[in-house]
This record gives sequence, structure tokens and C-alpha cells, in this order.
Amino acid sequence: MFRIKTVITAALALCATVLAPQVANAAPVCDNLSATKWTFTNVSKSYKPTKLYSNWVHPKHGSMTITFSQAATSQWTGTVSTSLSAEAGVVFAKASTTIGASVAKTWSKTKTWSYSVTVKKDAKHEYRLRQRQETRKFTATKYALNRGTCRYQKVKSGTGEMPRKLESSLVWDTQRRAA
Repeated sequence: MFRIKTVITAALALCATVLAPQVANAAPVCDNLSATKWTFTNVSKSYKPTKLYSNWVHPKHGSMTITFSQAATSQWTGTVSTSLSAEAGVVFAKASTTIGASVAKTWSKTKTWSYSVTVKKDAKHEYRLRQRQETRKFTATKYALNRGTCRYQKVKSGTGEMPRKLESSLVWDTQRRAA
């Protein structure tokens, strides 16, 4: 019995001596991983003005109808925070394929817009029609691969907002302000 234990112990010691240098020098293999990656989180719906507005009306003596009817270009351009501005093109490209909604860096449509709304008598406020574009807000984070550990490390993070690229994502509503 003593002899079997001695033989097993010697065999294990020999294996450890032969394999230890190879294991110690072995580096993780992460050649199949990209050098950088981006993640997009906190995606939410928002609306931004497109710069199409009617004139202000003040219905102090009775209800009024506000009408907006003209040929104009509706447009909105995506934005990113200062921390991401150097890589804005990459952020827009990656976001448009990642966040799960049809978005674009810019959106523009020229046509004749025609909308109207009736507002009730209100001596304290003025009203106008405005067009807004549906957007997606998000947080973008860039990671760089550490080849020694095969782990990604955060490089930078910031926010962005991009317009939906569908005409159906435009909304006309009534804006109110104190008279």
C-alpha cells in the first residue's frame, strides 16, 4: 500500500513539474473577440420639435381655429453628448442597428403640411400648432478588449438621441403659453 502511494505521489510530482511551465505561460485566447464593442442601454421614446409651427393665437374673446398649411421641410438631426462627439458617426451607425427601432442620424421630409385645431376661449393663454418628431434617447458605452485578460474594460460612456425615420412618427399637437 505504501508503495502505491509513493508511485502515485511521484507520478503527480512529475506531471506537475512538466506541465507547470506550460500552464504558467499560457495566455487566454481571445483572438476571436472584437477589439472594441458598444452597448446601448436606457433606450426610451421622446419627442423633439421639428421647427414647424403655426402663429400664436390668443382666444380671449371666444374659441378659435388654428391652421397650419404650407409647403415646408420637417427635419431633425440626432445628437450625442460631448463625451461621444469624436465618435458620433460610429455611435449613430451602431445605434441604428442595435436599439430596436428604425432610427437615423438625420430625418427630413418636404411636403405640404395641413393641420388645424380648435381651441376654446382662454384669456390667460396663447396657443399654436407645432410638429414634433419621435426620437429614441439612449446611453452608449464603449468598451476596449484587454487582450491579457480577455475582458472588456469601459472606455467612455455618454448619451445620444436619434430621430425615427418614419413619417408616421411625426406628431402635431397644441402648444400653450401664458398670454
